[in-house]
Amino acid sequence: MLRGAVEETGADYLAGWMYSDEAEISGKTVLAFHESECIGSGQINVQRQDLKDAGLGHGRYGFRVSVPEGLINNPVYLKLENSDAVFLPSDVKLIKESQGGSKIKAEEASQLIERFRWICTRNWIDYNFLDFVKLFIRTGYYETTVSRPISEEASHTLSKFLLNKVSVEKAAFNSAERFLEYKERLVGPIGISCERDILVEIAEGSHIVERDGHSSYSQKVRLSKGMILWIHPGIDLEITSADAPIVAYAYTGSDAASPNY
Repeated sequence: MLRGAVEETGADYLAGWMYSDEAEISGKTVLAFHESECIGSGQINVQRQDLKDAGLGHGRYGFRVSVPEGLINNPVYLKLENSDAVFLPSDVKLIKESQGGSKIKAEEASQLIERFRWICTRNWIDYNFLDFVKLFIRTGYYETTVSRPISEEASHTLSKFLLNKVSVEKAAFNSAERFLEYKERLVGPIGISCERDILVEIAEGSHIVERDGHSSYSQKVRLSKGMILWIHPGIDLEITSADAPIVAYAYTGSDAASPNY
């Protein structure tokens, strides 16, 4: 029996996991079809600790399939190469991928919090980090004081949030405008710091759409040396620049087990 889930879709990819009770499929190729045409492929080779802990073998059953753009809102089904096994995830369609700075729906925010609650019950994260996740997802920002090098702290936090050890990109910007342009290209949490105090005015909750009539309101955060301000890329904000670069820490690769952020 073939089972699994497509957990993430974009304009040119879909990602998820697939497992068979009857045969080892890790390392095999997944083919994506629209109607009878093969439109893309990818390997089942992504390590997933959640699958391993759920009793699905060694857990290396995640996949990412690349497909051509231009098939927005078309249904897709998956098949193992050189096999008759077909995986028909319900209502999987390619969607238009947000161009960074993406906002999320209220339902998606709630689902993400519930997923991290479940992860906490498995002792993969502690309750302090769960509190960070809940506030960050609900408000769109979270401010922390760090006691170790900021680069190390940023890498540690992003790796926990993305459920895998990841490499973090560090970038410095001499103006708030250049940083905001950079922010719009990202889709994951961004940590910012500065050697001089800067004032960040945040429209709390503005990263969430469909808030059932709830409006966002402004919060002013003074970011000092030795602190990291974590922001959602979809949050609306303004920064009063200081006489020092704004330093950003973000994940820009694809080796994380995405929490559907």
